[in-house]
Amino acid sequence: MTDKDTLDDAALDDLFTQASAETVVPSGALLARIIGDADQIVDGRQGAVVRRVKPGVLSRMLAATGGWPAMAGLTTVTAAGVWIGMLSPEMLSGVTDSYFASGAGYDLGDYMPVFSEFLDEG
Repeated sequence: MTDKDTLDDAALDDLFTQASAETVVPSGALLARIIGDADQIVDGRQGAVVRRVKPGVLSRMLAATGGWPAMAGLTTVTAAGVWIGMLSPEMLSGVTDSYFASGAGYDLGDYMPVFSEFLDEG
């Protein structure tokens, strides 16, 4: 910009004062169009039908179990059970080893179901 195009503070203050002194009033035709558009939107909303959506099976099951907080608890318990089952702590393995030892009279195979037992009659 050149020096001729710049305005000093006094000139800018004068421009802002002139701009703030003018009041702009919208025309009656503009206001009528705005109100007409608003009336069309309101009329369109009144004719809309609100349908209630029936919840699905999964959402009803979720609500019956207690909602998302209960599902979070069940997930945590499941993860803890899998973790304990896979890692088998030493204290627990000591108890199970003594229970399944040969001196107890039972073997691990005695606790497993066999299909032939279901075929026996009477």
